[in-house]
Order: sequence, then structure tokens, then C-alpha cells
Amino acid sequence: MQRAFEDRSRLSWLVPLALVPLALAAPFFAGQVLLFRDILHFTLPAQVFGAAALAHGRLPQWNPLLYGGAPFFAELGSGALYPPNWLFLALPPSRAATAFVLVHLPVAAAGALLLARTLGAGPLASAVAATAWATSGYLLSMHGGHYYFAAAALLPLAIALLARAADSLTVKSLAPASLAVALLVLNGELQTAMFAGLVALALALAEGRRLARAAATAGALALGAALAAVQLVPAVLFARLTVRASGISADRASLWSLHPARWLELVAPEPFGATWPDNGYWGAALLDGPHTAPWAASLYVAPALVVLAATLSWRGPARVKALVAVAPVALLLAAGAHTPIFGWWLHLVPLANRFRFPEKFAVLAALAVCVAGAWALDELAKSPRPLPARAAFVLSALLALAAALALVAPPAGLRALVASGLARAQATSTPDEALRALAASLAHGALVSAAAGLLFLLARLRPAALLPLALALVAVDGVATGAPVLSFGDGRFLDVEPPLAARLRAAMPPGSAGRLLRDGGCAYRGGGEGSLLERVRAWDWHAGKENFPLLWGVPDALGYGAAELAAKVAVWKTLASRDPVAAARAFGAAVRVACPGPGEPILEPIDQPLPRASVGDAVAAVVDESPERVLVRAVGPGRLILRDTLVPGWSATLDGAPAPLELADGLWRAVELGPGTHEVVFAYRTPGLVAGALVSLLALAAVALALARRG
Repeated sequence: MQRAFEDRSRLSWLVPLALVPLALAAPFFAGQVLLFRDILHFTLPAQVFGAAALAHGRLPQWNPLLYGGAPFFAELGSGALYPPNWLFLALPPSRAATAFVLVHLPVAAAGALLLARTLGAGPLASAVAATAWATSGYLLSMHGGHYYFAAAALLPLAIALLARAADSLTVKSLAPASLAVALLVLNGELQTAMFAGLVALALALAEGRRLARAAATAGALALGAALAAVQLVPAVLFARLTVRASGISADRASLWSLHPARWLELVAPEPFGATWPDNGYWGAALLDGPHTAPWAASLYVAPALVVLAATLSWRGPARVKALVAVAPVALLLAAGAHTPIFGWWLHLVPLANRFRFPEKFAVLAALAVCVAGAWALDELAKSPRPLPARAAFVLSALLALAAALALVAPPAGLRALVASGLARAQATSTPDEALRALAASLAHGALVSAAAGLLFLLARLRPAALLPLALALVAVDGVATGAPVLSFGDGRFLDVEPPLAARLRAAMPPGSAGRLLRDGGCAYRGGGEGSLLERVRAWDWHAGKENFPLLWGVPDALGYGAAELAAKVAVWKTLASRDPVAAARAFGAAVRVACPGPGEPILEPIDQPLPRASVGDAVAAVVDESPERVLVRAVGPGRLILRDTLVPGWSATLDGAPAPLELADGLWRAVELGPGTHEVVFAYRTPGLVAGALVSLLALAAVALALARRG
């Protein structure tokens, strides 16, 4: 019996690292792809652009297709040096986008397993933590934004390696921790890197030799930042020019605050309805601001671990107590505008007001519950106690009672809240259907909580059976509740360029800046085949939703992304408030995409579109260009204006000699010409790239030396 138990322990890692990821990825192998949120119209075009540049042997420094031109490499979210983005070198875009998500599932599991082991849990309990984290609602909800998902997947690995560096207090242990931190930074989500550092410091300060342990943690964080300096330094320099340079207002920063009522989602899967494949989400009634869908579609964590974290983790060592204390603090911060705590955070923590969406803090609560709960599960197997079983049965009874009320006699206030939420979200469900779904979710939570209670009782009779059965329960429940959170659907439409792309290219007048602008009215209006999600995404593709046309080489006057220059936004607001058509022309738009009726999008030419390059009233010729270099032939005298964005990093030569660059119309590049025909070359090099690369090389050498050390 003992031998069999040890064999199961040795192989338990296969469940979270192989079996669960394969189960969640099953639709991908059947030909489906992920379709939700920014996975398509925001991140996918950027990932395709970056991979195409690397495929041609050059670093993607400048994106000429967005905002009239914008820094690419200096925008951290580009992830140009983040290895999983290189999947776009080998796979079609939609398949690569889905594979990007799926390859992070075993990474997430491995990190949670290592963190649980670092905090003292055994192999089987650590496998439970890893399985719970890999199937957790928050993690899987982030699949709609690539660098958010990758960051959440890397978070436990970074914390675990930082904690191990603090434990060993050796130079060699700093290397793997710094590499994990560097990956977090290169992926592009700095806020999660901050989360990793704060949690790791809390763990370091929880036990003896606090100063030495904190110094080791800080050293690993600094070395990780140095490894990523090649992209971090340009990003910091560029950030000073963007709309976030002076911080975000409290109102904007607190968008997507987590309503405390949604804490119920920790133990009941999607009780407020699902946003896909068909829209039955009534939780919009709990959302503030303009959003009608939540930041995270689910917060579900294995109820068994929620109970154990709440009842037994306080008996653990100092680091386990520190980790479990993170959960309530994170939930209060995630509540955003619903409590004063997030406001204090914004005002007291340096640079905190550069980040948005309080709900992001929920990642820490979910991870803390998974790992601290698994540690408590291990303790329960060693020394059975009655409290967890009692708590599980109480939770089960409360959820069952709530399910019965929702199904049989819902309070009038609840029915009104459901109806208002469905109306606000323009959901397709009726109030009765939504209440039945709520009852089913609560009943699910009650059933799984009762099963956990029975397992905890069984521990008193057969302690050796507790961990394998808990692993099976968490795995089956996690896949059953996690799979619907992933937005798989038929994405065959993504394999075919829509007719709009060719129409746009043909409609652009020769010599113009050739950019498009939208009238904002091309929202989905019904029709199509498949689920609502599939129909909406197919329409977005067909109608040229923001950034999609970039995939076909059609430049955008505005677009959608994070690389928004503060000065340029100010110019647009000023011009658009007076005359939107004149503003579109000033930004180089030649065609406007509009959807006045239910049929095909129409293309409206902009009257007298501005030329891409001109000297006075004469058009100048762009004779050769690449993203980082534009050659213009023009006749002077006069001022040559190239209607591409001017930011630091651009330089110009006039007939081979350096020439001063000027800002034209508050937006564009300009060079003064003398009489005669001239050739002007505009060239771009990312500011801080060379300095950052040197720092990264030195840091890489330090890591190599550390790894080569003996002992």
C-alpha cells in the first residue's frame, strides 16, 4: 500500500502538467480556435507584425500601420523578445494565437507546483495546487489578452524561484529567479511583475534572517530587470510620451472594479451568467462605468481549497500565513471603487496610478487560495481534523439553500437585478433562464463542497486516500468548469482575407497618406451562423474592426492599442471637436469605413485627402521605404512634410548630410529644402535600445557566471 502511494506521488505531476492541459486543449486539436476579446483585434495583429519582422532578420522597432506610425519595440506589450510569440513564425495567425495560450497551461501548472513545494507541501498536495491553478477561473479568463494570460501563468513560477533565492542566499540561486522575472517583463505586463516582487518580499520577510532574505529577493528582481533592459529601457523612455506619463485618474484607474458580490464566484462557477458562446451575462448590473462584461469571466477556485485555506492555513509556517493573508488584501484591492483601499493604494504606492483595472488583483487571491489550500490539504492528510469537513458542509448547505431560493422563490429584488443586468448587457437570455443558470451554478458549488466535506471525513478513516481523491476531484471539477471559460469556436473565417481588405486597398488614392478611419457604427447587427460569439467575431473580421486591417497592410489613422502619444491625442481631440471630417483628413485618412445599414460596410472617400509627402502644394514621391526607413524625393525650395508620426528616435539626412527634423502640424516630420531636387532619408532607431542591450548583455554574463559557480 505504501509503495503504491509513493508511486502515485511520483507521477502526480502528470495530472496538472499533461492531462489537464490536454483536456482543456481538446477543441484546438479538433480544429477550433479561441475567439474572445483582445486575442484577435488587439494582440494578434501585433504578434503577426513582430514575427514577420523577425522572420526577415530585423528587429521590429516601428509600426507604420498604426496611429500614422508608432513605436513598436518600445511598447512593452509587443512582446517582440518573448519566446512564445515566436509561434507566429511557424503557425497561421489564428492557430498561433490559440497555441500561445495553450502552451502556457503547463507553465502555469509547473509554477504553482513549484511554489507549493517551496512552501512545504508534498508532491500530491502540490499537484492539487497546480491542477487548481491551471483550471482556475481567473487564469483561464485571461486567455482573451495574451500578455495578461502569460503573466498570470508565469506569476507562481516567478514567486517560487524568488522564494528559493531567498532561501538559499547564494549567488547561483539568483539566476533562475532573475530569468523568470525577465520573462515577465519581456512578456509585457509590468503590473504582474510587481505583484511577483511584492509577494516574494512578503514571503522573505515572514521568516528569520529577514534583511538577508529581502536583499536576495531584491537582488534577483534587479537582475531580472537588467536582463530585460533591452526592452525595458526603451519602454520607460517611450512611456514618458504617452497618455500614461502623468498617471491615470482615479476614475479611469478604477474601471473594472470587482463588486464584492462577485466573491461568490470563488465557490460557484459563473453564477452571474456566461458571456459566451451566447450572451447570458446579467452581472453587468454589478459593473461600473461603460463595461457590460467582466474583466475576468470567472473567479472559480476549487471549493475544497477555499475551505482549507480559510480553516487550516493559519496553522502553517510563517510563509504560508503570509501567503494566505494576501488573499483578503487582494480581494479588497480588487474591489476598487467599492472600498477606499484601492484609492489609498493609488495615492500611497509609487507608480501605482500607471495601471488600470483593480480586478487584476484577483489573480493574487486565486493563487494564494490554490497554494495555501494545498498546503492545508497536506496537513489534513497527516493529522485529520473535524473543522474543514464542518466548514465544507456548512458552505454546501448555504449554497444549496441559495440555489433552491433562486430556482423556486427568487426574491423580487433579485429578479429585478437579473432583468436589469440582462438588459444592460443586451443579453440573449430571459430572466427565468438566467435564474435557472444561477441555481445550477450554486447547486454545482454545493455538490462539490459536499464532496470535499466527505473527503475530509474520509481522511479520518483512510488518510492515505485523501490526497489522490482530492486530486481527482479538483481535476475533474476544474476541467468541467474551466473548459467553458475558454472561448473556443469555429474560426475558419480567419483563414480568408475578407473582401473589405481589397476594397480598402483599391480605394486609397495614389500619393495619399492612404489611411482608413471608422465612423464607429460598424457594430454587429445580427445574422450569420454558429454561436453568438462566432457570429460577432466573423462580423468583426468582415467589417474591419480596429487593427484587423493591419493584418492586410492597410494603415489606420487611429487604430486601437496602448501606444497612444499624449500630444497626438490632444491634437485629435481639439480637431475632432470642431470638425470630425477635417480631423480625419489632418490625420492622413483617405477613406472612412461606415455601416449605415444592415448590409455590407461602405467606403466613403475623404474629400481632398492629404498627400503622404508634399512640399507646399506639390506632391513629393516616396520612392523606397521600410518600417524604419523612408526615402523621399522632392523638389525645393520649401518645407517637405512627411505625414508620418514624429517621435524621438527619428532622424533625417538631406542629400546624405544630417538635417534637422521639425514637427509639422503638431504631428508629422518635416525638413526644410533649398532649391532643386533632393533626396531625404528618414530613419528610426529606438531610443535606449543600445544602452538597454548593453545592460542586458552584462546581466546575461552575470547570470552565466552565477550558473557556472560550483555549490
